[in-house]
Amino acid sequence: MVGIDVRKLNKLSWLYIPEKDVLPHRVSFPSNYSPKVSPLGKSSVLAEITCMEGDNVWKMKNKEIIAEVIDDLSRLKIIKRKDVCFARTHRTKYAYVINDINYDQNMQVVRDYMNNIGIDLVGRFAEFKYLNMDACIERAEYYVKKDILEDDQA
Repeated sequence: MVGIDVRKLNKLSWLYIPEKDVLPHRVSFPSNYSPKVSPLGKSSVLAEITCMEGDNVWKMKNKEIIAEVIDDLSRLKIIKRKDVCFARTHRTKYAYVINDINYDQNMQVVRDYMNNIGIDLVGRFAEFKYLNMDACIERAEYYVKKDILEDDQA
């Protein structure tokens, strides 16, 4: 997370950076969604970095990650170094789904259990699938329409 001492940095939601020499692979701008996610007159930037526990990036110190992210975003003209007023890292050990050979079998156990206790699974985290935003919205719309149709038939 990088705080920027600028009221409105840009009009973007997010962008991908498919470059080997850039640490973050995706950058999003939460303050463009809501003014309540950063102090008045400031902007927020999230720089996502994909790595595995134990690899070189995971072993970096937080201050090294912050410095490299700020360098990369400055070099790419996404932010100006002089405008940075806050920076913090947060590591999430299991942020992305990694399918193994037992994925389908294990997920069926989870789906059956949740179904038996009356919980429907919809969306990226509930379905434990890597779904883009459009697929999440599509699944939610289908779920609501299916529910409405079932209510009409009852």
